[in-house]
Amino acid sequence: MQITSHPLTLEECFRDFNTRFPKNDPRRLLLGEFTGASQNPTITRWLNGKNNPTGGNKWRSIAFFSQLGYTIPQFVNIRPLYQRAIKLFALGVMDARTLAIDGFGFQGATPTDKMYQAFEYDRSILEEREPALRQFINQHAEDLEVAKQLFDEQYGAAKLPIAIEVVAPILTVVPTEVVAPLTSKPMLPKAPEKTKPKLSHDTILQSAAHLVQGLKPLLELIVSDAFTAEERAVLRELAGRDDIFKLSNVFDQLCSERARSQSNKQETKR
Repeated sequence: MQITSHPLTLEECFRDFNTRFPKNDPRRLLLGEFTGASQNPTITRWLNGKNNPTGGNKWRSIAFFSQLGYTIPQFVNIRPLYQRAIKLFALGVMDARTLAIDGFGFQGATPTDKMYQAFEYDRSILEEREPALRQFINQHAEDLEVAKQLFDEQYGAAKLPIAIEVVAPILTVVPTEVVAPLTSKPMLPKAPEKTKPKLSHDTILQSAAHLVQGLKPLLELIVSDAFTAEERAVLRELAGRDDIFKLSNVFDQLCSERARSQSNKQETKR
């Protein structure tokens, strides 16, 4: 059984859900209840990896797993405005066509298909349309929060346990010589003390990537209008203002090698 907050593709989420909830588990039926797809053969084929959902069912499935606690790169890597839009129709606040026409401003015979393509490729919409979309989504912010609470009540039994990974500290072992006093008998070297194995760079990079992927949606939510200024002040106090500032500098350096080089030069001058 794979219970993890590591990034998973949608196909991997189906596979994990299939493993966690075998055929005799009633929670297995929750995916079909949420998406509206038939349990047999549609849901069964999704879970067995024989078929993948498309269009609205794809994004409903992604929203379903996201609400259960899965981290799906295809979802968390698109702009937050689109993440909220997806959950508006996936959680039933409105239907997809209303969102595509009234929110995104898409017209023609297939406005929902155009919206799904925007999600798929994280495609920007017309510059003059984006403020209207943002306002439209903000108008339904309270409805979305209510829908999330209802989701937790109805589907919470299938949620992932909270999993937090912490990278173990790296121990640098410096060998030291054992030198016997001149007046003493020859001494045997002491048996080396057991130390934690040194983590490989690959392990460190993967762990850091997982932590960033998990932290990003939390911080985006905290800086949104869903949290108050007072609540953000509590976070600064809990985490430490200096540590948040230092973390910001570290992320700046990770953006590019040029930024890292400039930061190092500034540190050298101090």
